[in-house]
Amino acid sequence: MAALNNASRVTKLTRAIEHRVCVLGGAVIGLSTALRLAQRLKEPAGRAIGNSVKVSITIVADQFPPLTTSNVAAGLFRPFSLSGDGPELVDRWTKCTRKWLDEQVYLPTSGERGIFPTFAVESSDLPDDPPEWVNRESAFHMLNSEEARAFNLPPGARSAWSWLSLVVQSGPYLIWLKEECLELDILFEHRKVESMDDLGDFDLVVNCTGLGSFKLFNDHNLVPVRGQVFRVDAPWIKHITIINSEGHYTYMIPNMEFVVVGGILQEGNWNTELDPKDSEDIWERCCTAAPSLRRAKVLEECVGLRPNRRGGVRIELEHVVLRNGGKLPVVHHYGHGGSGYTIHWGCAQDAVDLVMSCLQAPSQHSEL
Repeated sequence: MAALNNASRVTKLTRAIEHRVCVLGGAVIGLSTALRLAQRLKEPAGRAIGNSVKVSITIVADQFPPLTTSNVAAGLFRPFSLSGDGPELVDRWTKCTRKWLDEQVYLPTSGERGIFPTFAVESSDLPDDPPEWVNRESAFHMLNSEEARAFNLPPGARSAWSWLSLVVQSGPYLIWLKEECLELDILFEHRKVESMDDLGDFDLVVNCTGLGSFKLFNDHNLVPVRGQVFRVDAPWIKHITIINSEGHYTYMIPNMEFVVVGGILQEGNWNTELDPKDSEDIWERCCTAAPSLRRAKVLEECVGLRPNRRGGVRIELEHVVLRNGGKLPVVHHYGHGGSGYTIHWGCAQDAVDLVMSCLQAPSQHSEL
């Protein structure tokens, strides 16, 4: 990952009555980054900045929940579909996010936030599975052949295991994040941004546009990984099932009002329309794993593009030259693949560290 070594290279913002910060992007990464920044500004270091200047935060996006890619996600807490980030870094982000979610999960309002623990079973044909991270999960257990058969996992799998996982249901969680942002006086602005010149009235931008950065910042390291899922009415399915077999990734993930069944991993596919062939393939695989699904009512089908990035999640500071010759500090924060809900809070901490450095009093800065 390129950027965390830029933490010591900070930008000098012009002293003003108010520093206007734009968080560009209204999905889980943008909302969580804006919220964490607002929280940090109320902590001692942030209050010291507030003594000299007023900092306002505005989330700008052309799409907000429920119309974002984050709303399509099944919300399983599990590192998935990430490229280029070392295991130690992903592990740190994952632990930080898990700590944040664990703080919410047993509150009286956890249901309203869409966060709940769920038992999970998984089988795999891959020689390196189970992954290292799962060994630290609560109630982790390697399944023997008899136990795997009891969960109707494929008999020829190399390995199978169970653990106590979390589900972060996208709909209610995103609504809750937005409500928390509003409580901290974060503003929301609905508009499409074509270039950074459109944001020249801000002092600093935090770029959380995901795949939007392919065009907006010409980042061709971004690669979509297309996903397609069913949402079905199957309340009898109570636990998560994941099967990694013969090049397919099949899963059933219970949410509160429905079960998400999928899926596909189509790297480089930008198609956001439903594909009937994919629908048939997904449905047959899931019904083989859980035959009772054939009697389940299909509520809807959804398509989403995971924002994978060669080289890993981008968290770094860039100075974008505007048409008027000015330089706009941009803190990039995108490229989380299929792990947005698993690492969002940990990554937000790192992105906010860069923003806080930019917001420090000018006397504490050096020019880049």
